[in-house]
Amino acid sequence: MTYWEEKINAHGSIISKNTRHGNSDQPHENTVKKYARDMRNGNFEENGEPIIFNTKGELTNGQHRLTAIVRSGVTLEMVVVTADGNKHDLNSRRKVYQIGRMEGYGELMTPKNTSIARYLLECSGRSNPTETEIIQEIKNNENVFEWFFKSMMYNTGNAKRPLIRVPVCAAVMSAYKSGYPMFKLDRFCEVLIDGIPSQTADYTILPLRDYLLTHPARGRKENKDIYMRTQNALYNYESGKVVNRCQAAVNEKYKWGKLTKEG
Repeated sequence: MTYWEEKINAHGSIISKNTRHGNSDQPHENTVKKYARDMRNGNFEENGEPIIFNTKGELTNGQHRLTAIVRSGVTLEMVVVTADGNKHDLNSRRKVYQIGRMEGYGELMTPKNTSIARYLLECSGRSNPTETEIIQEIKNNENVFEWFFKSMMYNTGNAKRPLIRVPVCAAVMSAYKSGYPMFKLDRFCEVLIDGIPSQTADYTILPLRDYLLTHPARGRKENKDIYMRTQNALYNYESGKVVNRCQAAVNEKYKWGKLTKEG
């Protein structure tokens, strides 16, 4: 990465439009207040880190200091760096969804989506996926995540959180990705969330729903079990098999288009 450094008078009017890390979170209010107070009193001490902008003009390091300058109204001399890439804040550990937003991937970069993308990668055999791999998973399956982003499962409130936990959502998205019939997948999600069956086949979904509401996941093993139970319910629902209990799937893989199990 190449840097061009220059000394400038960082006046508030110059940087007032760049007091956030792209689409990232707002700066911590207490930190900004302390910096602004020290600046007004002449007690602010620079930590030696530059203010960093990328070539798009987006701030990637120094939001607390620049916000404090705007608040305090003072003029300070700082080192400003323009980078020909994305260099994230040196003072805090960015979450994956924040990095994805900063790199221009928009509304699909949410905490829920990045958690699901991580889980899908782990289910496919990729242990401890990197931030880049998680972001790329969402980018490569943009249509899947766009559907999910608009679905009932994404937009259901916290009151039904057990029904929309990550392994459940990952199993549903895996089915979508593999060609599961859309009208059945939408209906599956609707009955799972609302618990109101209208057809005989809908009753196949209720045992899974009851199980999720009464069995909190407390670790990796439980999450894997819930993922496989959801897969099994999806398989039974598509194949028209009516069940009255939540069946655990053990080491089974599904090819939705052929209604067959592998493994």
